[in-house]
Amino acid sequence: MAVAWLIWPLMLSLTAHFANSLTEAESLLKFKESLTNTKPLDSWTLDSDPCGGTQRWFGLLCKEHSVFGLKIEQMGLTGNIDVSPLIDLPGLRTISIINNSFTGKIPEFNRLTSLKSIYLSNNRFSGDIPSDYFTPMGKLKKVWLSNNEFSGHIPISLATTLPKLRELHLENNQFNGIIPNFTQRNLVHVNLSNNRLTGEIPPGLSKFKASNFAGNPGLCGAKLAATCTQPGISTASISIDGDMKDDYKSKYYISFGTLGFLFILIIILFFYLKRRKMMQRASEQDNDDDDQEIQVSKAISLVSMLKNI
Repeated sequence: MAVAWLIWPLMLSLTAHFANSLTEAESLLKFKESLTNTKPLDSWTLDSDPCGGTQRWFGLLCKEHSVFGLKIEQMGLTGNIDVSPLIDLPGLRTISIINNSFTGKIPEFNRLTSLKSIYLSNNRFSGDIPSDYFTPMGKLKKVWLSNNEFSGHIPISLATTLPKLRELHLENNQFNGIIPNFTQRNLVHVNLSNNRLTGEIPPGLSKFKASNFAGNPGLCGAKLAATCTQPGISTASISIDGDMKDDYKSKYYISFGTLGFLFILIIILFFYLKRRKMMQRASEQDNDDDDQEIQVSKAISLVSMLKNI
């Protein structure tokens, strides 16, 4: 009986989980709803199997009757991509939306922690990418963000949290600042050309051709035949990029503000307790004999002073 009571909540939890889970078809159709200009995806209908043998949905890569890849390229697609439905595709390992017309911030693809490759090239994505964006995506091997309008620093999580990274394409964007030191041994393709990067090429990327760094006037080093004006400063010695520094500053200010608030609260509490103690003492002394009337008067005077603070 006791075992049954222990198992019952687990059963309810699992039932709720599966009840709320979507089928692959439902998940993909919900994802499609966040897109516009979806005429090329007309084969996506509930009356067919996404990975069916004869009527497979266009733009899908399937393995053992399950979706493992989303390849919707060169379709003129736009819209605000809703990544949430794709979480219900347990076998999804690769996404490619190359050559479409998507705009705005990078979508929350980092919620798909099992992805091995992501291709977002040739769109119009823009803005900064958070420094820790790729931290949950430790299985990534290929990252293609080229030919967009991304700006800000190269996310340091690309260099520090993706041990299996093999291909990195960031060319033709507006990334600025120094290049993090990539130390992945399996990294075989890197292109950072035509950005606004500055400083010295880090040792971890020194094996790649100079053409992979071209179009960044602020870069220097022997590989580019450009002398660094501050040779003592190397990007290899910098472990935190500008975005991370900003994060630390924000946390510092928040911590400082919290401590200040607590200090003020303690002072207020101190005066409150002191006032309360004096009032209690004054009340007790009201019942004393006439010899202590002077002391009572002094206590009341102190309470009055506190009220005027």
